[in-house]
Amino acid sequence: MLWIVWAVVLLAFSLQLFNLLGIKAGVLRTLSNKADASPASSIQPPVSVLVYTRDQAGLLETMLPALLTQAYPNYQVIVVNDASEDETEDVLKRLAVDYPQLYHTFVPKGIQQVSSQLMALTLAIKAASFEQLLFTRPDALPVSPYWIAEMMAEHSEASGLVLGYANVPNGLSLRDSTLLYDGLIEAVKVLGWAKRGAPYRAFPANVGFSKSLFFNNKGYASLLNGSGGVDDVYIQMLSKQTHTRIVAQANARIVWQGDSLWQLWRTKKGQQWNALSRYPFRNRLKLLLDPISQLFLYAALLLVFLLNRTSLMSGQVAVALLVVLSHQMLLLIIPYLTAKRMNLPLSLLRLCVGRMFRPFLLLRARFGCWFSKATSLTD
Repeated sequence: MLWIVWAVVLLAFSLQLFNLLGIKAGVLRTLSNKADASPASSIQPPVSVLVYTRDQAGLLETMLPALLTQAYPNYQVIVVNDASEDETEDVLKRLAVDYPQLYHTFVPKGIQQVSSQLMALTLAIKAASFEQLLFTRPDALPVSPYWIAEMMAEHSEASGLVLGYANVPNGLSLRDSTLLYDGLIEAVKVLGWAKRGAPYRAFPANVGFSKSLFFNNKGYASLLNGSGGVDDVYIQMLSKQTHTRIVAQANARIVWQGDSLWQLWRTKKGQQWNALSRYPFRNRLKLLLDPISQLFLYAALLLVFLLNRTSLMSGQVAVALLVVLSHQMLLLIIPYLTAKRMNLPLSLLRLCVGRMFRPFLLLRARFGCWFSKATSLTD
C-alpha cells in the first residue's frame, strides 16, 4: 500500500510544481524581463477607451479625470450611458467641456433587456474612431498616468487580445491584507494561464482587443441571450482567433473603488462562481487542478506519517517533510516576489496573514446569504 501512497504524492507534487512554476511563476518571469518604467518610448497607436455605466455618477466623478489625464498622445474616451436615472448625464456633459477627448452616448430605456450591457458596448465600439480598444469600468481606477501606455505597448496585429489585472486598493486592516492577497493570487492564476496561451478569464476593467477582432467574431451576437459569465466566455472565444499578451506592470494596475470594497469583492466573487457553469470542461479542469492536487498531496503525506508513526526518524518521514517544506516555501516565495515586482504593498507578514485568512473569507463569501442574490456579469 505504501508504494501507492508515494505514487499519489509524486503525481500530486508534480501537478503542484506545474501549477506553481509553470503557471503562477509565469507572471513573475514576464515582470523580470521588463523594466517597470515609463513606457514613453514604446509604440503608441491611437486607442479608444470604452466605459459602460449605469447609475454610477459618483464613481465617474472620480474615475474619469484620472482616465482623461493619461500620459498618452492620441486617445479618446467613450462612455456609454445605459439609461441611468441619476446625475450621470450631467456629469458627462460637465466633464466634456474640460476634456475634448471625452465622448458619450446612451442607450434609451425602451430597449433595456438582459443583454443591455452588450448592446451598449456594441454601440460604443461602432462609435470608436480607432482600431485598438481598451475597456474599463466606473468602479475601477488606474493607479498611474501610464495605464494606457502600458496596455498599448503590448497591442499589435499579432496579439489582438491584451489582458491586464485589477485589485483592491491598499489598506491596513486584516481584511484588507486578505483581499489584497486574494487579488494577487487571482491575478497570477488568470494571467499565468493566459501567458501559456490558454486564457479562461479576464478582468473586465482592464482588457483590450482590436476592433477588427471584435467584428470578425461577429461581435457579441453569440452571447446576447446569455445570463452570466459572458465576459469570460467571450475572452475564451477571442483567444482562439488571436495571440494573447499579458500586462502585469505596476503602472498598468487598476484598483477597485466604491463605498464598500468588501461588498464589491463578495459580489465579484459571486459573479465569478456563477460564470463557471458556462465554462467548457477543460477550463473548469484548469481551476480544479490546483486545489484537488493540493488536497491529494497532503492527504497522501498524512498517510505517510501515519504509516510510519512508529519510526518518525525514518527516511520516508524525512522525505515527506522535505516535500511539505519545499511546497510551502514555493507557495510563499512566488507570490511574494511577484507582489514586489508588481509594486503591491504586501510584506512577508501581510502575505502570511492573507494566506491564513483567505480560506475563511472565501467560505464566508461562498456560503453567505448574499450569494443567491449575486448578479450576473451583464447586470
